[in-house]
Amino acid sequence: MNLVHRYGSVLNGEIDLCRRIAQQTGVLLDPIYTLAAWEHAVLLADAEAENAKVVMLHTGGTLGLFGLAQRYRSDFFSGVPTVHTS
Repeated sequence: MNLVHRYGSVLNGEIDLCRRIAQQTGVLLDPIYTLAAWEHAVLLADAEAENAKVVMLHTGGTLGLFGLAQRYRSDFFSGVPTVHTS
């Protein structure tokens, strides 16, 4: 898991990770804010006993995916992750 986040920027692989999480769980995450929350919830669940119950309140952010889809068009429409330099 990538726990280094630069809020406002999308790091390499984050859009692909959001896509895989959505395919596996049906939960839409944006790579700016809710991905970080998801990763921390997973860490908490892993750190606890087998029967741990961790609740993540998804407070939004998915509307921002439309703007990100325009900015990172190749990631959203190709299905192949792209390496970003900025």
